Amino acid sequence: TTNEMNAGGNPKNISRIYDDRDRGLCTSAIYSGWLDAENGAPHSGSTFTGTLCFLDGPDGLPTHIYDRNSSTVYVELTDPDLNTNSTTAQTISIMLWSSTDTQGENLILTETAANTGIFRGSMPLDVNGAAGLDGRLAAKAGDYLNMAYQDSANDWGFAEQIEFGGIVVGQVIKTARIETSTTWTASEGPYLITGDLTIAPGAVLTVEAGTTVFLYPLRDDQASGNYKNLIEILVSPGATLNAIGNESNAIRFANPGEPDAGFWGGLV
Repeated sequence: TTNEMNAGGNPKNISRIYDDRDRGLCTSAIYSGWLDAENGAPHSGSTFTGTLCFLDGPDGLPTHIYDRNSSTVYVELTDPDLNTNSTTAQTISIMLWSSTDTQGENLILTETAANTGIFRGSMPLDVNGAAGLDGRLAAKAGDYLNMAYQDSANDWGFAEQIEFGGIVVGQVIKTARIETSTTWTASEGPYLITGDLTIAPGAVLTVEAGTTVFLYPLRDDQASGNYKNLIEILVSPGATLNAIGNESNAIRFANPGEPDAGFWGGLV
């Protein structure tokens, strides 16, 4: 079987496949998109697991992050199974909620064109607004955003709830250097650092008690420092980092997806 899979291009005919149903040591296999005959076409009954993501604009890139100045959340859902009419752009309803707006809001997504299987939509983001069934997603800085829809048939043909999460931060720190003395406060946070941050000689970065600083794991948009794929806070000779918390107001350096965990390059 392995030799057959390694030989030639794709798609190809495989005479036999062993999966976890045959032998306990074998892995599970996804059979979506299998061909209906030797040298045939994808089986019409194949199903696919849908994917959800937030976007950074109407036709933007996937993101997990909005900030306190954001006014709209953009959503994209990809699921070919939802395209039941190849001549008409269709719609699908999903649910959005936040740490503030726990009851949630329904959002109607519309297919980008007939027969694409890609659905998009948007909803006003009401930062510091009150929760209510008003077609606006209320949230505040530090809130987690979530959305979900029920996929009636995933890659294995089973129903599955598909979810995706994001976060609203206070400020996104994209600059590579802090040249003048700066203070980060809990009220203006959480802060999100997207790449290596250098505190220049003579500058002081003060992080007040109770402040949360998020760092993307396994990512560094500066691609600098000791680790090209990990964010580092670099304290230059003559620079100062003041970060003193206490039991009731801890300073947290955390992964935005997992607030109690992180994977970054540390303080240098």
